[in-house]
Amino acid sequence: MSNEKIWVNKKIRLGWFFVILGILFSLVGIAFEIFLSFIPYNISIITGLGILWLGIGIGIIVKYYAAKKDAVSVKRLMIEEHDERNTIIKYRAGYRGFWVSIIMVYILLLWLSLSTNGSLPPIGKDLLWYIQAACVVIPFGVYTISWLIDQKKI
Repeated sequence: MSNEKIWVNKKIRLGWFFVILGILFSLVGIAFEIFLSFIPYNISIITGLGILWLGIGIGIIVKYYAAKKDAVSVKRLMIEEHDERNTIIKYRAGYRGFWVSIIMVYILLLWLSLSTNGSLPPIGKDLLWYIQAACVVIPFGVYTISWLIDQKKI
């Protein structure tokens, strides 16, 4: 078996791992929601995590299984993923997204700290949820936009 086929099969196995993990977490989350509904915690996060992993696994399987049928596609995909230019672009975009997330979380923690002594108005639970979601979505957006811009520049 060639290196390319071994590499693709390894990626497909990784995809199946995420699918199985996603199904397990989804089933556990649903079972917890049915049988442990009296717990004051929101257990649906377990189900959501399972759905996320299931989606990631399906995406990986579809991507590499489609390429597995054609040896030229496998070689092109392997070269594309190991290309130095693409690696540098991913690292640069990740670096920018990482710093944006650090700054956002720092500002949030600073606000929460100053609101405890009355220097700033307190953040309500609903607003805190939206701010936390923004601390995930905005750095991802910065990563994506940086990646697209660097693809054109470099």
